[in-house]
Amino acid sequence: MIVRINDIPFDVPFCPVLIELHRWVDYYEMYGKRLALELSEIEEFQYYGDDVEEQKKFALERHIDNKAMAWYGYWAGVDLLQVNDKLMIAPLLEQYRTLSQLLDDKDDFIIPFVDEVLWNGETWMIQDFKAGSFADMSFNEMRILNSLVIPLLQIEKNNWEALLYLCLIFFRKKGEPVWSLLEKSAEGYFTPTIIPNAERVNMLMHLPMNYALSVYELLKDTLPKN
Repeated sequence: MIVRINDIPFDVPFCPVLIELHRWVDYYEMYGKRLALELSEIEEFQYYGDDVEEQKKFALERHIDNKAMAWYGYWAGVDLLQVNDKLMIAPLLEQYRTLSQLLDDKDDFIIPFVDEVLWNGETWMIQDFKAGSFADMSFNEMRILNSLVIPLLQIEKNNWEALLYLCLIFFRKKGEPVWSLLEKSAEGYFTPTIIPNAERVNMLMHLPMNYALSVYELLKDTLPKN
């Protein structure tokens, strides 16, 4: 969506299809983690007085304003606290409250395991870890699944760089064997690995977030529960 800040147009995306993985990671490093901590502090804060609900509501509204200014500011490269026209900010804050729902409505963009997607001129799939060769190698399967616990927990803490690890293993070209993306340990077991600056890693950094978030949501829902 095109927005004007200081009378300059900027393209600010609100759809995961238009956001690449590396930009999502970068945003959370710059703003997202701090905002998540801010929300946690609001939820845990002990309010006092006869208007506790009003105090918390005010704090949450201010938090949403901070999220809006961070989101617009990141994509525009502009500090909204320094804009010339202060009256221009109010419509942006209201606009964010409506459009940000597009980023949270996962049902609209999550793809199931069986779907094929065309990306970079090739057919890709989110691989079901319960199907194919994994099912015939229970011990190696458990090693791989256990190795996913850490990145999944990291994502829950807004360390989104861990999503690249999941996409490397589970977002693969159609028919591509998982073993081509794994290396054997000294004991002879297959273990996932990411090689910095590898061609596949660089490619997946530009993966649209609708695909990347589909990987996370599907794995989060299907991994064994404690």
